[in-house]
Amino acid sequence: MLMVIFGAGASYDSIPSNPPGPNDFSRRIVANSYRPPLANQLFEERTFFAETLEKYKACLAIVPRLRHLGNRPLEEVLEELQTEAENYPRGPQQMAAVRYYLHDMLWACGDAWLREAHGVTNYRTLLDEIDRCRKTDEIVSLVTFNYDTLLEPGLEDLGLKIEHVSDYVDKNPHYKVFKVHGSVNWGQVVGKADLEQSRHDHHPLPTIDRIIGRANKLQITQSFVISQTHPMAWVDGQPVFPAIAIPVQKKNDICMPSTSNCMAGEVAPCGH
Repeated sequence: MLMVIFGAGASYDSIPSNPPGPNDFSRRIVANSYRPPLANQLFEERTFFAETLEKYKACLAIVPRLRHLGNRPLEEVLEELQTEAENYPRGPQQMAAVRYYLHDMLWACGDAWLREAHGVTNYRTLLDEIDRCRKTDEIVSLVTFNYDTLLEPGLEDLGLKIEHVSDYVDKNPHYKVFKVHGSVNWGQVVGKADLEQSRHDHHPLPTIDRIIGRANKLQITQSFVISQTHPMAWVDGQPVFPAIAIPVQKKNDICMPSTSNCMAGEVAPCGH
């Protein structure tokens, strides 16, 4: 079995014709505005990031702590905030808003980055090289800690078109994909009793505001679904919460369906 592990750097420099480096600012401004961020850049003051953050007002009060890090890693600060949220009444709402921001921003960022790439990415080339070299019966496990969907176009080239979350491990006998921290287009179904009659909202933000407002009371199920739109609020008539783990230093917060049992041990889905 071959295992390939992808970290944030894999997305950061995923366009071969636009590598990061000292010439970043001489390249097209749009391209660099949408370059997938490294962990410490998730809340940096790009215009697009700020406009997305403004939708999720519950977390605006903690943004300065997430931008002005000094020598601290972002994961350390987020872990600190997550711990504080256990004893702070507004804490759960703030952390829920952070999840929505990460889901919304990274989805749009990835889409724009793929358009900039015109389909040509290092992910695609690497998967092609792996497929060329793979032995006939060899199983390849692709493990990514990234939330984005930059890997998925290359998977389609291998005949692995993702339509359901289970497809990542069940659809192709030779390739198993594990998105350990979740994905921008994954949602976890929320118990409908947690929401009032909001299914017929014409815009997702009213539902999202209600979900964030009830973050400390939500019944987030272990049912994972794929959303076709962002920011997500409802999928097939079911209210959903972004299935992504907040990046923390201890890396204990895994966000995958427990049915993804191709790896040793049971994997627990993320909570709220």
